[in-house]
Amino acid sequence: MRAGLISLHVFDRACAMTVFDRLSRSRMEHGPLWQRLLLTVVICLFTTLALLPFPDTLDRANIIMVFLLVVLGISVTLGRSCAILSALLSVLLFDVAFVPPRFSLTVSDPQYLLTFAVMLLVALTTARLASGLQEAARRAQQREQRTQALYALAHALSGELTHAGALARIQAFVRAQMPAQVMPLLA
Repeated sequence: MRAGLISLHVFDRACAMTVFDRLSRSRMEHGPLWQRLLLTVVICLFTTLALLPFPDTLDRANIIMVFLLVVLGISVTLGRSCAILSALLSVLLFDVAFVPPRFSLTVSDPQYLLTFAVMLLVALTTARLASGLQEAARRAQQREQRTQALYALAHALSGELTHAGALARIQAFVRAQMPAQVMPLLA
């Protein structure tokens, strides 16, 4: 960044990586990947168990819609890896629990193979789109936070009358944004 006679340079690559890690931490708020995958399995099993009493009451198309809704919810809240797992589990659990003969992986009607393929394709597409939207929203929030921080710095600098005061404000800003030592180089 160059403003008049003040130049700011960041030389520490580890510091830059720390800033990147800090900005990309939002996905880890839900816990480590293994915990999110385990939660995905539990949610899919719970959905299957909740629907088991209604195999003749609910149409299979409605059961598929419930599974797709679960995939959508998981993809929005737990991320892409969990969404892919939930899509695969949903197809497998639908086959085992609701397609005749029940509680086996055999399929009596070959038309269900097309149903499985379409269900998997729709679930994976939904998961991809939902996680893509979530990522775009996260990036937009990061840009908004960066813009607010830069606006606050610009506002603080507008009141400074000396280079020393401006330099102190810039150093404080950089320290707040990055865990690094700040050494000004005056030209």
